[in-house]
Amino acid sequence: MVSVTILRDEEGGVAGFEATGHAGFAERGGDIVCAGVSALTQTAVLGLARRLGAPLEVVQRPGLLRCRVGGDASREVRKRAQDILETMVLGLREIAARYPERLRLAEAVPPSDEGPSGDTRQTRGGGRKREKKTEKDKGVIQHGRLEGV
Repeated sequence: MVSVTILRDEEGGVAGFEATGHAGFAERGGDIVCAGVSALTQTAVLGLARRLGAPLEVVQRPGLLRCRVGGDASREVRKRAQDILETMVLGLREIAARYPERLRLAEAVPPSDEGPSGDTRQTRGGGRKREKKTEKDKGVIQHGRLEGV
């Protein structure tokens, strides 16, 4: 199963996201659920980095893509980032509605800039998730090649 946690800021805006796992809908390379989630999340990262030039914290490895808009982003960049990120959320909600047994979608409000830990809310097609960010998971990428989640 793929789990995606949408990280919301104190004002309700999307501050970032974390996608983990594999859907198991079909064999690797033919899994439409994984492909859909990967396309949405990777396109969001590329849009934030290349179109907006947003400072990002990105961690990527097999089965994981985590992205947060950096705390030093200008107010204008944060505002424009919402269009990209909320569009990604719309697409993820549609996939979760069609394949609820393959995609768990949750939202979290971190208590601070510590990372993806904090209060969670269940969303349509989703479950609950709480996880702490470790030092080894921190990373910054500006314009790199993204692998599938």
